[in-house]
Amino acid sequence: MIIENVKMENFLSHSHSDVNLGTGINIILGQNGSGKSSIFEAIKVAFFGQGESERKRVVSYNSTMANIQVRFRIGTHEYEVYRQIENKKDRETTRSAALLMDGQKLAEGASAVSNEIQNIMGISKSAFINSIYVDQGQIDSLVKESPAERKDVFNEIIGLKNYDKAFSEVDRIVKGMSERIGQYEYLTDDLKKTNDEKARKEEELKNVILEENKNHLDMDQTERLKDNINEKHRKFIEKTGKLQSQIESTEKAKKEMDELERKIVDLREGLKNLDSLKRKQIEMENSDLYLNGDKITLIEQSLRQIEDEKNQINQLEKELESLRESAKEINSLNKRYSELNSKIKEIEEKEKEREQTSEGNYKYINLEKEVGKKLSEVEKSKKMLKEIEKSLPERIVSQKMSFDDVEEEIKKLRTEESEKASEIATCSTVIKRLTDEITKLKAKIDELENERQCPLCGQELTQEHRSRVMEEYRTQIEKSEEEINSNKSKQSALRKKIENLNASIEAFSSNYVRNYFKINDDISRTEKEINSMQNDLNGTRDAHIKYEQILSFLKDSEKIKKEFRELESKMSGLRGTVESLNKQDIPEKINARRKKIDEIETDIKSNQKSYSLWQQGKRSQDFDKLKKAIMELKVEIESYLRQEDSLKDAKTRQDSLRVLIENANTEIGKLKEEINQFGDIDRELSDINSRYSDLVERRVNLTGQKSSLNTSIQDLEKNIEKFKGDLEEIERTKKLHDFLVLVRKAFNRDGIPQLIRQMALESINSITRNLISRFNLNMEDIRISDDLDVDIMQYGEVKNITQLSGGEKTAVSIAMRLAIAKYLGRNISTIMMDEPTIYLDEERRNDLREILQYAMKDLSDEGIFPQIVIITHHTELETAADISLHVSKVDGRSVVENSSY
Repeated sequence: MIIENVKMENFLSHSHSDVNLGTGINIILGQNGSGKSSIFEAIKVAFFGQGESERKRVVSYNSTMANIQVRFRIGTHEYEVYRQIENKKDRETTRSAALLMDGQKLAEGASAVSNEIQNIMGISKSAFINSIYVDQGQIDSLVKESPAERKDVFNEIIGLKNYDKAFSEVDRIVKGMSERIGQYEYLTDDLKKTNDEKARKEEELKNVILEENKNHLDMDQTERLKDNINEKHRKFIEKTGKLQSQIESTEKAKKEMDELERKIVDLREGLKNLDSLKRKQIEMENSDLYLNGDKITLIEQSLRQIEDEKNQINQLEKELESLRESAKEINSLNKRYSELNSKIKEIEEKEKEREQTSEGNYKYINLEKEVGKKLSEVEKSKKMLKEIEKSLPERIVSQKMSFDDVEEEIKKLRTEESEKASEIATCSTVIKRLTDEITKLKAKIDELENERQCPLCGQELTQEHRSRVMEEYRTQIEKSEEEINSNKSKQSALRKKIENLNASIEAFSSNYVRNYFKINDDISRTEKEINSMQNDLNGTRDAHIKYEQILSFLKDSEKIKKEFRELESKMSGLRGTVESLNKQDIPEKINARRKKIDEIETDIKSNQKSYSLWQQGKRSQDFDKLKKAIMELKVEIESYLRQEDSLKDAKTRQDSLRVLIENANTEIGKLKEEINQFGDIDRELSDINSRYSDLVERRVNLTGQKSSLNTSIQDLEKNIEKFKGDLEEIERTKKLHDFLVLVRKAFNRDGIPQLIRQMALESINSITRNLISRFNLNMEDIRISDDLDVDIMQYGEVKNITQLSGGEKTAVSIAMRLAIAKYLGRNISTIMMDEPTIYLDEERRNDLREILQYAMKDLSDEGIFPQIVIITHHTELETAADISLHVSKVDGRSVVENSSY
């Protein structure tokens, strides 16, 4: 993979940046905080989006949308990935994403693009970040994790995760098959039991069929007998029905005879009252009330009309009084109406002024809120700064050191640490030399025992001379041993000093220090923004004050408007009432109604007889009651006249009924004699029906048994076939199980994965040793284990990487990253490192430059490293660059300048 171009719009501090990269060594230079790291961040977000655990704001603070476009090449194909990030209410999500290959859309949507990127690269996001992508401050992240976490990372990098998944899947399948194979014996036993059950059911079915045939014969015979008895019973029912009909007719005729007898008696008694009823009718029709009833009704109507007229006069008099009151109320409301009308006009003027000042007030309020928010951020940052200061080296705060001062201090500490290491090496050389000399002297002492000639002066050795020479040798040995002990003590003191120096380097290089300066920069930038906002705030303050004064004036405006509308509505209603009443000529209407009352009273008095009866208490209701009583009397008289005819008809009907009853009694006698001849037909019919029902029930039961047995036999046959199929399937499964056991063994951690792990470690160790030799680190050997634990041979002893200084760790980590990336190779032919030189002194940065050139020239023979991209603020690496880019801040925005060498 070669990354060719990165475009960023409103991404972090980049408003519009276009970054061109190419093959070879690409160096991105710039001061801290200039926006260099944002380029790598854009590549990572474009490829994989933002994970929940790493989600931070990437959209510029003055925008709600960021756009990223990365163009890269793999083999002969050119790819373009687009991703648009949207910020809504301080939460960022991928609004759209797309991946194109040679101009054709390959994937669309956040997840789909991320998955397809991993497919075409051939590695996961985690492997990408832990191998070819090195974030700022994370150059040694591979060696910082726990052994288990490092081993997981290594397995993922070299692709063993898929082998683990394959092993787990095969193991799961083998265990499932083992359980299935264990069912063979149970299935065989179930098959035998099922065959036995089938034979028993078939024998039972034969017996049921025989009994069913016998049942059919019995039913045919019983059915014929049943038909004969049914015919006999039908005739019996027919005769019984006729007898019952005759009895009912006779009883009905007797009942009718009794009713006619009573009716005749009643009719004779009622006809005796007919004459008295006729006399009573004549008296009622000749009474004064009946003769004058209609006129009394007319008098009552006239009196009610007089009452209505008087009510109308009262209503008109009230309306006249209301007219006078409304006129008075209109006059009293006119003054308040004029006052409110003036206030309404003043309110309308103020509302226009409010509209004119609202924009300035809105700006003031928003600025005030933003200033408050920024002040809160500054306060929060200052509190964080106080907490961080507790974990900083005391000199950084007390001496008010800058970031450059800290880097200079780290450089001094590294130089001193290097000097102390050289002194240790010198001591080791002296100790080795003295040890060799002591060995030689001891050998000479041993040789002197047998020498006859002095090795120093050449004279013959006497015993005294030999003792003196041996004493000189021993004295030299003692002096050398004292000097060795002195050098070892010096080495011990120097190692202690180096440990202290490394502790200081770690303290000055910690994340707390980086965060301290970053937060300080953020506070300064935010305070400048606050000062700028304060100036804008002062510019809109007058508009805000005027707006508040207008709001104070308009506080009761709605209440005044409401009162004005209600008053206007009330006056309008009153005017309408007055105009309406003025049009009605109320006094004239009152006089006309009084005149009509006089006319009605005159007319009433002209009917003297009727008026006199009314005065005596006679009313139209009495007249109505009298008329009703006369009408009821007439109806009763007519009824008695009709009863005379009914009496004659009843006597005639009585005679015919007597003849009918006599004939019916004769017929009933004959039918009873015929019915007695049938005997106990009901019991006979009941017995035959009961017997037939039993046979039908038995047939149903036998049919059910036969159907049930057939179903059971079919089910058993299916089960037998299933058992046979299962047994055949288990036999096939056993063969496959034996094969998969062999496959599982191959995919076990001691099988193929172990071979791949060993090959990868051999390759990575070899490349790392080659690269580490390029650094001037006094390291004799290096070994990386399968959990990425690193041991170094230094000064004749084995050290773990955790015992190294910060610069040494960084150098080893860079070499490991390059070695892993070379091994990973495949489609990924680039490596990206952000500030890998942060802990390196000038000498080792120059070594890194040579290593990069070596990696580019020597390692690229196999096409592994056509492209290296490094972000740094150290200019030494620029001389090694094929492409150099400079990032700087202009008015708070990052600007990228491209230049090639």
